[in-house]
Amino acid sequence: MGFGFLLFGYFFFCDFTLGVPNTEMRFDMLPDVFGWVLLFVGLLFASCYSKKLVVAKYIAAVMILPALFSLLHGLCVWRVLFADGFYTSVYPYLEVVIKFLFHYYLIFGLREIAEECGDQKTLCVRLKSNFILTLFCFFWIIGARIVLAFAPEMQGYCMLVSAFSTMVYLLLNAFTIFKMFREITAE
Repeated sequence: MGFGFLLFGYFFFCDFTLGVPNTEMRFDMLPDVFGWVLLFVGLLFASCYSKKLVVAKYIAAVMILPALFSLLHGLCVWRVLFADGFYTSVYPYLEVVIKFLFHYYLIFGLREIAEECGDQKTLCVRLKSNFILTLFCFFWIIGARIVLAFAPEMQGYCMLVSAFSTMVYLLLNAFTIFKMFREITAE
């Protein structure tokens, strides 16, 4: 059903970045572009079970290109194109909103599958509470980015809040997808 691809796709959203000293060049050890590709492939298999997963599949497909630009931007490729424009000022906020929409369709699409599988009421409740916690994490991430925009001296705290919130929703969703995979395939 594509759950394995979904699960592994989440691990690429973890931010393990290496930077080159005395330059702006950095390299993400787990580039988001691969995560979006894996999520897209997983949703190719799973989208036939829910219309919400079809929307999530399209969002994942659209996010492959910006994630590729992000990888190239970090490697200082096409730096002139991205210099203090849309990509560096507006896109980080837009990315959080798009990721939120993706998670809405993903989680509630998985919930539709759980409802169709019969006696999965506890899983449905877990998915709904998972979405609420994911929403809370996204608010923290947006808040940290807004604070960072107005108070650059708070960068260390904002990065910590953002990293913690990101890890919470990634681990929560990865474990929920894994648990759902185990419960649905056990039937």
